[in-house]
Amino acid sequence: MKVEKTIWFHSYSCTTGIVAGIDEVTGVKKAYINVVKGEDEKEDIERLVKHGAPINIKMLSNLCDYLNKES
Repeated sequence: MKVEKTIWFHSYSCTTGIVAGIDEVTGVKKAYINVVKGEDEKEDIERLVKHGAPINIKMLSNLCDYLNKES
């Protein structure tokens, strides 16, 4: 996968990352999330691509719609 975007979340006990990019074989955009060591960005990105949980884009879109909707 050609990684085009990374997002990092840091808390007291861990670092969580999201990578997004294009599958170089299929041309499909994909995103993955996982907890990483937070010590080496290149290593963390590789871990996310290889072992991250796939993010369901429709589910994420629905969450964004909910959060952006006025109460």
